Amino acid sequence: MSFFFFWVIFAVTIVKPVRNSLFLSEFGISKLPYMYIATAVFTGILVLFDVKLSSFLNRKTFVSVTMGFLLLNLVIFGWLVKLPYRWVPAVFYIWIYFFNYMLVAHFWTFANEFFNLREGKLLFGFILTIGTLGGIAGGRPFCY
Repeated sequence: MSFFFFWVIFAVTIVKPVRNSLFLSEFGISKLPYMYIATAVFTGILVLFDVKLSSFLNRKTFVSVTMGFLLLNLVIFGWLVKLPYRWVPAVFYIWIYFFNYMLVAHFWTFANEFFNLREGKLLFGFILTIGTLGGIAGGRPFCY
């Protein structure tokens, strides 16, 4: 579980600067307030869909499906950002907020299903520490 959380926080730490640089290089800082509003609206809609889907599927299937969906989307966006479409950085900017929410929220959903209360009290501090190391490792390549 610690290894999983390490990679969750590692991924979140890497995609944020990529999201910011792609958007700001294409649109500049003057469009950023509009992106905050669009992000709030679209993330709210996507979270509503996420909640509806979670009530439809069992927890293990739900976490597996959503993690696969996120991975597939990263691959698709990796391909799209190389194309000269102006809308891609804006959509990627919005999607990364949802991506970050999904990764972290679904990790803790999975952890709560996996551990009982006693085990959680003993292990969640350690898991958070390993996640912090994932954030440090994910931020490291951007320090050069």
